[in-house]
Amino acid sequence: MILLAAFSARGAIVVTPEIAVADPRAADMEGDQQLSAIVSDGNDFVVFWGGTTGLSAAHVGDDGRFLSRITLPGTAGARSVSASWTGAVYVATWYDPVQRATLAATFSHAGNLLAGPTLIASLWTNTGSLATAGRRALVICLRLDQSVSVVLFDADASSITVIHADLTLPPVTATSHPYYLVPAVASDGHEFVILWRTYAAGTATLHLVRVGSDGDIVATPIVLGTTGTDKIAVAYGGGQYAIATAGSNRLFRFIVDTQTGTARQLQEVDLSGDRKDNVYSLASVFWSGSRFIASMVTESWDKPDAIETLPFSGEGSGLPPVTLLKGPYLFRLPPLFATNGRTVFGAWAQYGDPPAQFGSKIYGSLFDEAASITVRAETTNLISVGWSRQSAPVIATSGTDSLVVWVEESGDRVTGRLLGARLDTSGSPIDHTPFEIAPVVPLDAAAIAFTGDRYFVAWPAQHGIGTRTVNRDGSLGAPVFIETIGDVVALSAVSNSSGTTLLVTSDTYLDIHGYRFDTLGRPIDNTPLLIGYFGYYWVFAPQIASSGSDFLVVWSEGKDFSYCNPVCDWPPTLIDVFGKRVSAAGSVDAAPISIATGPKDQILLAVGSAGRDYLIAHLLRGEEGGKSFARINTKRVLREGQLDGMTAEDDGTTITEGIGGGDYRTGVLAGDAGGYWFAHPALAGSLIRIDPTGKVITGRTTLGISSPSISMASVPGGAVRIAYARRTPDLFDGTSRIFVRSAGEPPTRPRAVRH
Repeated sequence: MILLAAFSARGAIVVTPEIAVADPRAADMEGDQQLSAIVSDGNDFVVFWGGTTGLSAAHVGDDGRFLSRITLPGTAGARSVSASWTGAVYVATWYDPVQRATLAATFSHAGNLLAGPTLIASLWTNTGSLATAGRRALVICLRLDQSVSVVLFDADASSITVIHADLTLPPVTATSHPYYLVPAVASDGHEFVILWRTYAAGTATLHLVRVGSDGDIVATPIVLGTTGTDKIAVAYGGGQYAIATAGSNRLFRFIVDTQTGTARQLQEVDLSGDRKDNVYSLASVFWSGSRFIASMVTESWDKPDAIETLPFSGEGSGLPPVTLLKGPYLFRLPPLFATNGRTVFGAWAQYGDPPAQFGSKIYGSLFDEAASITVRAETTNLISVGWSRQSAPVIATSGTDSLVVWVEESGDRVTGRLLGARLDTSGSPIDHTPFEIAPVVPLDAAAIAFTGDRYFVAWPAQHGIGTRTVNRDGSLGAPVFIETIGDVVALSAVSNSSGTTLLVTSDTYLDIHGYRFDTLGRPIDNTPLLIGYFGYYWVFAPQIASSGSDFLVVWSEGKDFSYCNPVCDWPPTLIDVFGKRVSAAGSVDAAPISIATGPKDQILLAVGSAGRDYLIAHLLRGEEGGKSFARINTKRVLREGQLDGMTAEDDGTTITEGIGGGDYRTGVLAGDAGGYWFAHPALAGSLIRIDPTGKVITGRTTLGISSPSISMASVPGGAVRIAYARRTPDLFDGTSRIFVRSAGEPPTRPRAVRH
């Protein structure tokens, strides 16, 4: 009654505002994360990186613990990030692939955005190409012809002002190397140095030039010597600059005193160790407060990847590198370190297992001043902290309270936790902290039904099915595991009026089985009901509805592609819709009911019941007049097993058109005494009200939901509860959340009678 009081007069579908079911929890960020810079304000640290989700900045305390993170909206795909501390704010620059330009922004000591993003050059830049001398910043950019340009700008907490937008330095050139085109830059706090390579007769030579804060060249460029071909890294400390670069299994190092104009190349370091051929290394360098430390990530086909450090002074070091960490799938970017004057914080990017599937995450740890040992027990603190991803919701209702169940994805992108929360009559969560139904499930949607006094939940499990009941007070029944011959790929469940639940599944053997459970969630049958056996013939995920006592199982079969195993001897066929009735006692129709077998593809979307008979919604697609089309039609199947008023070859009743012919995602039908509610993800979550015969009562009411999964449950009185997942960039970036709304078309109010 609380729900229905919100609905207006008949004729317009009224939808309540969405309600978030549960907040996501902290988890790894979605997508690929590319470590770019670590900077300290003398106390804490801020880690900057780009990635598929955008430019991110994480605040890390002086104890090495993650504190917070922000990701700038509208920066998806940001790459080539550089960062520096001015003494008052952090400055970051990056390349935006959408604007094809270099942008800049300033951040607080905690990594929060202060000013920007501001476009400073319609040019490309690279990581390590930014330095600051007070509020003056210099960033190296590259023109389309690969010539080098310098951009000078001022940056503080309130503004970013470009001083020189495109300053050319004649001695500085780009290289023809395909990976690192842009020179490196550093600062002693007063002026800048720029380093670049030249190539001649197969030899790479490193050069350095001093640049004043006004952009003028201060002194004659210095030729440092021959180097490797990988990225140049440079750092300032102790009145000198140190340069590190790798190549040909070796680490190259230089010490430069710009005041005297002298440069020394230190002894080369062999990075191959006990590794065999094809050793790949990338190097960086930083000032720890008392010495320079080179850092490398080294990988080869025969050994685990390793993060190594090598302290050195002006005299160099004859010691071998120290191995900090070993492990598979360390990302091909060098580890980065920064000091706050007391300790060193280091971070690295690392792939999951297997690496090609999940993208890279950023980890970090606190090290001693020599960056040789960790000072805390944790060596793999997650820095790219985001939010858990909520997906695949399903909902059922008792008529007053409801239960919504969803998958909270874990970091491996393959499994997650199955969570649930109860809702009250208004759709608001009763359980503000969701409860766990199963700890590990695949990312497929679960199945749910209300048995009359409790909820029944089922999910695919390894080599079987997991089931569990949830009582209306939120307590959980014991989990039940049912072993299956093939792995379950889809399932659907519904309960009849006496509380018997029928769960139907399709598996990797392309079979459809049925499993009956009593009102307490206990299996009834010793062996599953065989509803369909298809062998190599393609069958789509079955769906199920109950007319009160018995059940109707509906599926699509056929394929629109060639099946090759090992040769292509099963050509494409039309896709058709069939069904079988299953009685409450467990008897199954001997032959399937032909529902939609006309001369077009007809793909099952949903099945429901309004109390006696059944309604099937299917996607009809094909060509008419030389043009392809796709529309959604309905057909009514009587309880007795016959189509109502049409044949299987007829198209059916059209309820909407133009949804995209290649869309195989299932829709959802929720039936009640007045008819049906229908929704489909391709219709932007639009609701359609349908009468019991399958004809439209009220056309598309757009909910504005961009979601691949929608679930509905009818509430007595002509209302429906809707659960869906959608992205939430406004609050919880890089994730999706479960929301609930209610909709209804209440009956016409009786007209007052005069006396």
